[in-house]
Amino acid sequence: MALAAGFLLLVAGCDLRPGTASIFRIGGKRVINHVTLHPPSSDENRKPIKLRFSDDNTFQTNDYLTAGRYRLVMRTEEGMTLDAEVDVTPEKWYYKIAEAEPSSSSGGGMINPKVSAGISIGDKGATLPPQIIVVFIGNDVVVRRVAPEEGRIRVDAPGTGLWRVEIVAPGNPPQTATVEAAKITAGAETNLGEVVLR
Repeated sequence: MALAAGFLLLVAGCDLRPGTASIFRIGGKRVINHVTLHPPSSDENRKPIKLRFSDDNTFQTNDYLTAGRYRLVMRTEEGMTLDAEVDVTPEKWYYKIAEAEPSSSSGGGMINPKVSAGISIGDKGATLPPQIIVVFIGNDVVVRRVAPEEGRIRVDAPGTGLWRVEIVAPGNPPQTATVEAAKITAGAETNLGEVVLR
């Protein structure tokens, strides 16, 4: 399971009955005063859920959570943003995040990992379309759309770890390229180099 921003994620749970709250307990000495839960990429039309404060770094929601990997974004009383990934299943109701430290490369706060690349079309005389599709394939399949700028693209990565990355220039036929194992780390930018679409 991918971990973000140096978090150790521990999950415990039991049966979650309809209408029962999902509870998120955040360990450590930092005081957390705001938490949002961002749905998995497969549920991209759903807005982030603001969790309600319960007590002592414990937050909850009564919203129904579909199974998937959620992004938990926390803000401390000092204004620092922390980030973790949570695998939610209908059978579990209690999620504990152990003591957290921001990534050493994030400058004190979590910076979403990025992926960048120089791109070109292999066919002679072909130009890049106004939009490029970037598909990340790992535990989830995540699709990003981005406008190339001066032959380069830069997008938010969906998480850390090893991802297969497919870059697609829409057309008839589409031009594609694949990076089999892009290593994405928290708080950093992964440069895929110069990628030729064919």
